[in-house]
Amino acid sequence: MYKEFAYIYDKLTFDIDYEKYSKVIKYELKKLNISPRSILELGIGSGNMTKYFYNPSVNYTGVDLSEDMLELCSGKFPNISLSKQDLSNLEIDENFDFIFSTLDTINYILDSEKLQSLFFRIKEICNEVFIFDVNTPYKLIDIMGNNHFVYEYEDIFYTWVNQYYEKDNLVDFYIDFFVKNEDNFYRRIRETQTEKIYSLDTLRFMLYNSGFSNIKIIDFDSGKSLNEETQRALFICTI
Repeated sequence: MYKEFAYIYDKLTFDIDYEKYSKVIKYELKKLNISPRSILELGIGSGNMTKYFYNPSVNYTGVDLSEDMLELCSGKFPNISLSKQDLSNLEIDENFDFIFSTLDTINYILDSEKLQSLFFRIKEICNEVFIFDVNTPYKLIDIMGNNHFVYEYEDIFYTWVNQYYEKDNLVDFYIDFFVKNEDNFYRRIRETQTEKIYSLDTLRFMLYNSGFSNIKIIDFDSGKSLNEETQRALFICTI
């Protein structure tokens, strides 16, 4: 994500309540009586969620496709093992008690067969629990859909234009950043992203097919039961 200017993404996450989301996950871990000694974070990005789970006594590994993001993360957490990988072809040689992925990383895997393969691989290396979230069909179709948005924050102005492809279950995001420099001129940076719309039932089936025997789904924003307007769904998958 934001390959060329990862620092922009890092700056624009001011409105994401990472601490709140981490508390929802920690509560689920507590209910399962799991205190992981090894953690694998998929789509670790710049480490904004990492700080709520990392401690020096835990074997912590992070995977991300963006080298720029990993560089930022390394600056924040020099003792974490980081790996630049495409999750569609995850190669990890060790097992982890707790594997997790947040902020719709899974939606960026556009090929359902590759996602199924990823779930199989995660099941092979997961000792206790796998937790991840997705943007729901409701959010991607009804909220994001063919809509457009305009934002401004400090020295960054940006537009966000979406296009929904019903046949392919895809949504394209076209994001134009205008970043003010020291001379008060704006530099334009374009980022294009695509997310796949997965039904929650499809994901549940894929997880069962991978060998996870217990799957719970909740509303990630509230930590409560799903409803028709759930925008982020959190999957808690145990062996």
